[in-house]
Formats: sequence, structure tokens, C-alpha cells
Amino acid sequence: MSLPPPLSASASLPPPSHYGGTFQGASGTSRFEQVWLPPCCRGVVVLVHGYAEHIGRYQRLAHDLNRLDLAVHGYDQEGYGRSEGERAYMDELDPYVVDLELFVRRVQQQHPHLPCFVLGHSMGGLMAGLWATSYQPAVQGLILSSPALIVKAPAALKSVANVVSLLMPRLPTPPLTRDLISRDPQVLLDAQRDPLNYHGATLARTGAVILEAARTLRDRLGQLNAPLLVFHGTADGIADPQSSHLIYDQAASADKTLHLFEGFYHETFNEPAADRQQVLDLLSTWIEARLPSEARAATGA
Repeated sequence: MSLPPPLSASASLPPPSHYGGTFQGASGTSRFEQVWLPPCCRGVVVLVHGYAEHIGRYQRLAHDLNRLDLAVHGYDQEGYGRSEGERAYMDELDPYVVDLELFVRRVQQQHPHLPCFVLGHSMGGLMAGLWATSYQPAVQGLILSSPALIVKAPAALKSVANVVSLLMPRLPTPPLTRDLISRDPQVLLDAQRDPLNYHGATLARTGAVILEAARTLRDRLGQLNAPLLVFHGTADGIADPQSSHLIYDQAASADKTLHLFEGFYHETFNEPAADRQQVLDLLSTWIEARLPSEARAATGA
């Protein structure tokens, strides 16, 4: 079977329909969602964004996935973007994992006959991994982009993070270094100017919750059974590339793939155009190979 043309070759396709809405999260507060629908759908991808950002930053990636006839759904996690909640303050882990379960169920109910993939980036990769090991979902694939299993932070800070976060949960610690997300100057400028991104200090409790998520996922990797794609840039200065090695080595998935992009930064899908295309080609090839035969042959669903 021949693969579809590179994503960049499909610019002449009709534009996807795009709309936003809300749903109620585990804590009872509102979550903002965005949906990108192509003219025909062969599958659906749920996107889970990372720390200090929002789902709107994934519009370009969503359009690229639409060109593969994949519907794309995503939402702002609690306290981020347009969702309710204290800005970038994470008090406990479970509500974020439950929110993802609620959202995936919601998406699968909207597309009951389409194969579903879940793609989590960075902190979103942690949440997606925890969700997969907690619920053992029936999905076509789990895709982890630069998962933050090992965060590049001072060891001394990591060792006291939990105690400090309980005593002074809103103590400010160094913010995310956005210069490390991409080698594309325009991406950096857009991220710095984006009013929906969180630009403040990382709060102590939030940092501790993210570290807790990483520890918990490490302990559960033997329960990770879904078809798995993990990819990472070797020059990632935020999440150590060893994160992806560890997940790949210890995941129980019979179908698993690891890909490292030499010299790429944290957001591999936001690197300069020629390099970004490599990431899109990987996603295209991997997803296409795991679509059911009837979906691969169909022009729509």
C-alpha cells in the first residue's frame, strides 16, 4: 500500500472546519476545547498540551493532521489557556488524568466508528501516559512527544520539591525557559507574546505535582500496553531525551517505536520548516500504518 503524499503537499485541500466549546472537568469547573474537522475523517487524534501553554498553539499541527483526513480534538487543561482554574497552579495529579479520560470518552462518543489516537506533549505526555496506564483504553495508538519524564532541573530542587510545595505551595521558582522550545525565532517570538501562555514563575506545588507525575509514570511503565510512538529532540533542554529512551525500554507495548531527532529542541513539531517536515512525515507514516485496513482504503468515514 502506498503512503499519502507529504503533509506539505496537500495545501490545496479545502480548509478544515474549526470550532471551540466547553465541557465540565473533574473538579466541576469549565474546560475550553477546540476541534478541527477535515472534510472527510478516517480517524481522530486527541491532543494534550504541555505546561504553561494552551491547545491553540497546536493549530498548525492540527491542520497538518487534518490533511491526513484525521479529526483533531484538544482542550486547555485546568488553569491553562481559556479553561477555568488558578493560573498554572496544580494542587494534585488525579483531576488532570480524570479530565483526559472524560475528554477521550467525549470524543469517542462523537466519533464512535473512528480509530482514536492520543498525542501528548511534554507534561501532556506524562498525563497521557498516566491516563493510558490507569484506564487501559481501547485506542489505536499513544503518541508521546518529548515526554517530561526526566525534567532538567537542579537535583537539590527536586529533592526538596515535595516538602517545600506542602509548606509554601505558591512559592515562585524559576519559570519555563522558552528559548529552549524551538530553534525557529518566530516560534519563540510568538510564544513570548502569546497572552494565553503562562509567563509567570513556576509555583512550587505545580512543580512538585509534575515531578510526582513523572515518578508515578516511571513506576507504571510495565502497564503501558497501547501501540506506542515516542519521539524526542536530542538537544531538548527542558525534558531530557533519556525520558523517551526510558519509556520505550520499559513499556510493555508489543508495538512500540522510538525516534530521536538529532539536534532538535523541545517542540520538535515547531522547529524550522525543513526539520519540522521530518516530524510530520514520522507522524504520517506511523499513524497511517496503524489505521484499520478499511480506514486506510477509505476516502472518508
